[in-house]
Amino acid sequence: MKMVMLLFLILTASHAYADDRSIALKEKPTYVAVEKVHKTALVIGNSTYLLSPLKNPANDAKTMAKTLRELGFAVDERINLNQNDMKLAIESFGKVIKQGGVGLFFYAGHGMQVNGRNYLIPVDADIQGEPEVEIKAVDAGAVLAKMDMAKNTMNIVILDACRNNPFSRSFRAVNLGLASMNAPSGTLIAYATAPGSIASDGTGENGLYTQEVVKAIKKPGLKIEDSFKMVRTSVKQQTGDKQVPWESSSLEGDFYFSGATDTSRLDGLAEGSKERQAELERLKKLEIETAKQKEMEQAEIEKLEGELALLDAQITVMKGKLGSGAVGPDDSLENMLAMVEKKEADAQKLEELRQQRNAEIVRLKKEAATKRKTEIKKDIAAFGKIANSPYGKDMISSAWKSLTTKYALIEGIENIREGDINAIKALLLGNDEANFTKDDLVFYKDYVLDVSTNLMWTSDGNIAGKQMNWDNAMNWASNLQYGGYSDWRLPTKEELEYFTKRGRSSPSEYFNGLGFTNIQANDYWSSTIREGHPDYVWFAGFKAGNIGTSNKQHIHMYVLFVRGGQ
Repeated sequence: MKMVMLLFLILTASHAYADDRSIALKEKPTYVAVEKVHKTALVIGNSTYLLSPLKNPANDAKTMAKTLRELGFAVDERINLNQNDMKLAIESFGKVIKQGGVGLFFYAGHGMQVNGRNYLIPVDADIQGEPEVEIKAVDAGAVLAKMDMAKNTMNIVILDACRNNPFSRSFRAVNLGLASMNAPSGTLIAYATAPGSIASDGTGENGLYTQEVVKAIKKPGLKIEDSFKMVRTSVKQQTGDKQVPWESSSLEGDFYFSGATDTSRLDGLAEGSKERQAELERLKKLEIETAKQKEMEQAEIEKLEGELALLDAQITVMKGKLGSGAVGPDDSLENMLAMVEKKEADAQKLEELRQQRNAEIVRLKKEAATKRKTEIKKDIAAFGKIANSPYGKDMISSAWKSLTTKYALIEGIENIREGDINAIKALLLGNDEANFTKDDLVFYKDYVLDVSTNLMWTSDGNIAGKQMNWDNAMNWASNLQYGGYSDWRLPTKEELEYFTKRGRSSPSEYFNGLGFTNIQANDYWSSTIREGHPDYVWFAGFKAGNIGTSNKQHIHMYVLFVRGGQ
């Protein structure tokens, strides 16, 4: 092990000053890359399980490691690890990425979710039930924690681990696939299929997902987001939409696995030369392809929305038939029961598919909105640099006209005074009263907008000035007139839990540090009643980030109100 560690550190050190043009920071022009970025990868493939061995993960890891080395990564390749070796490898990886640059973690093998947490399964695991998972498996969150602590430029996690739970017979309830994880700042998490779904091991030498990832990341000039879009499209087509790869991203810069498309190639090319003209034509072609990509994304959104409407209609028809007179008078109870159970199963399948399609639509819309917001910010930044440069003073009017013409369809843009960049920000980004944005939160005078969920929260964490039981909290919400709005409510359990997890182990300290006021290190009510226990309601603790239920009449808690969503 010591020798492996020594070789890994020597290998990573040898790449520390390699010339790499793969990453573009957000303050740079769109295609200008940052040089000399160190790229490190930990690649693990587990196949030889005691129970339910897998054919492809070891091959997947070897193929991925070879590809990443070709793309300039220093790779620590590990095959068929037990729990101790997995933890040591992750610990070592965490220390190396503290040196900076880009970190990439790839895992292929068995994985499972328990109580909303994802676990990677070592080859020596013999898990007899849920309580043993935390002890005998490896928490995927440990990788994210190492990345978060490293504070390096960018991190990528690729999990080809969404296979069937090999220990399902020992579990009281089986949750399929992996759970969605929140990506720490500057991180992209890629899953072989959507959260809560499973992917097959595949029949070829490599699993389908890894096979398509390797193809995509080898293509030059593709941003990382576009690489994984290509993977998703290909896998969906090859599986008839049964497997839909998924990503969760909080990236801020641009990353290219195989070379950035860089406008700096124009530098040094003489005006009017064939080489310069060819480069301009290439960039123009790229712009056209980008526009086509946007059209394709919008078409996919519209297609999925149409499928969703059709599914809703089918579900309505199915529900109408349940318990209807379709059963003949001579049918036995067994036949009647079989018919009802079949209809229930069909309806459930339709509902699951509807939810999957709906989640895909939400993701696509959010992705499109994020790309538009990024494009607007870059345009505003470009105008600002022109206006503030001593060499751009004579271009301000032309630059302003170019900016306002591009967004001419936005109502009111024609009335903004030339050069009023703050008004442009307010109109295009929708933060006319905003003070600052951090962690996807836009702070206004009385409320905070979470752009990742489009929910609006009261900025005062103790607006009621006291704790109260749940019934009083619900009454408070229904009567609250605040910030010019009257439709405030208590957050659902899912909304409150997602919001609280932003603060990790100390939500009150985290949110008060961001700009909220009076967030108490105490428990806050949600609006969700515990299923099967009508006297108990879910709450979230803002002291340590815990989630639980409590008696809605006898216990008093604080309230944080929200609007939008649902």
